Amino acid sequence: MNRLVLSCLLTTIISNCTAQVNEYFKGNPQWGITEQNYPNFPCYTDDTYNYITNGDTLLNNTLYKKIFQKGIISYRKYPSPNSQNVNCEQPSQSYIHNVPNFYLRSFNKKMYVKLKNDTIEKLLYDFNLNVGDTLPITYNNYEKNKIVSAIDSFYTPYGYRKRFSISNKNEYLIEGVGNTNGLLNYFGILLDAVARLNCYSLNDANYYPTTGGTCISLAWFKAKIANKTSVTISPNPFVNTATVEFTNLQSNATLYIYNTLGQLVQQQTILPTTTTVKLECSALPLGLYYYSLVQPNATNVVGNFVITN
Repeated sequence: MNRLVLSCLLTTIISNCTAQVNEYFKGNPQWGITEQNYPNFPCYTDDTYNYITNGDTLLNNTLYKKIFQKGIISYRKYPSPNSQNVNCEQPSQSYIHNVPNFYLRSFNKKMYVKLKNDTIEKLLYDFNLNVGDTLPITYNNYEKNKIVSAIDSFYTPYGYRKRFSISNKNEYLIEGVGNTNGLLNYFGILLDAVARLNCYSLNDANYYPTTGGTCISLAWFKAKIANKTSVTISPNPFVNTATVEFTNLQSNATLYIYNTLGQLVQQQTILPTTTTVKLECSALPLGLYYYSLVQPNATNVVGNFVITN
C-alpha cells in the first residue's frame, strides 16, 4: 500500500512539474516589433526592436524566461505643412540591453509577466477562449468590450496555435505570441503612439504572420554601427524615389533592402567612388523598410526608411 501511495505521489509531482514547463517558450522565440511615439508632434521616434529569450531564472520559487531587447531608434519628422521649419532629426542609435527587460512564464494556456521592479507577476494573456467570450482585463488590455468573433490557427513546430479575431476591431490575440501590436504593447489604439508586431520566429524561422524568412531584421545590431562610413537617405519618408548619400566608403559595398519580415526585396552594388545613388522603390508597397550597407572587413551600416504616398 505504501509503495502504491508513493508511486501515486511521485506521478502527481511529475505531472505538476511537467504542466508548469514554459511550453510557449520552446525554440528560442523572437519577436520583431516597430513602435512609433509622438510626444512632440510633428517630431516622433521610430523604435524597431527584437525581444529575445536568453536563459531562465527562479523568482519567488517560480521559473521564468529572461527577455532581452535590442534594436535601433530613429528620430523623424511627420511631413505636414506646418512642420517645414521644425528640426527633429538626430542620428539613429542602436542598442542592446545586457540585463533582462522583464520576465515571462506560461502555464495552462496563460502568459504572465513580471517587471524588473515588481514584487508580484501580472496576467499578460489568457488563451482559454471560445467564440463569444470576452477577453479578461490584463496587464496590457484595459477594455471590457473585446469579444472573440472568430478563431483560426497557424502552424509551429510545437503544434498548431490559435489566433483569435476581436469583434468590430482589426485586432488579433495570438496564442503564445501576443497581440497585433506586439508582446507587452497595449492591446488597442493609443492616441500618441503606434505599434505593430512585424514577425515572430522559432529557431530563427518565421511562423507568424507568415512562414519563411527570419525574424532577425535587427541581426545587424550584433555589431556596432560603423564609425567611418555613413549613409543618409533623403527625403525620409519619401514617395517612390529618394537619394542615398554615402561618405567614406572603404571598398566595394552592397546595399541591401529588407521588409519588416526580414525578406530581401532589393539590392545594388555600390562602388567606393560613389557618393550618391537614386533609390527607386515605386514597385514596393508602402511602409517601413530597413537597409544594410555591407563592406568587406567592416561593420555594417544600418538604418530604416518609410515609403509613403
